Amino acid sequence: MQIAVVERFEEPCHENGSSHGDGRIFRFAYPQAEYVELAQKAKPGWMELQDFYGEDLLLGKGGLDIGYEYGTRIQSVISTLKDLNVPFEVLGPSQMEARFPQFSLRKNVSIISQL
Repeated sequence: MQIAVVERFEEPCHENGSSHGDGRIFRFAYPQAEYVELAQKAKPGWMELQDFYGEDLLLGKGGLDIGYEYGTRIQSVISTLKDLNVPFEVLGPSQMEARFPQFSLRKNVSIISQL
């Protein structure tokens, strides 16, 4: 099995931007269907690599995307996830605060939960 990793900087654990360090996010919550489809196609490969190496590579901790309830971005993400049959849940502020009491949100937000 051959794997190619492409990084802009010489070392993968650099300090030059938001994607530095040894961790990356794997997500499905994009407004663009193309990105979601790429993630859907990539996930089985990551699972295969985990099995091959016997080591956890994707630690499925889930994700929360917070946005204005009727905002274009949050609505686009919800629509794309529905269209591509990606499991998710939409929470309101009170549901979010019940599950995650560390958050205090405005009343006009929606939360996409992929846990």
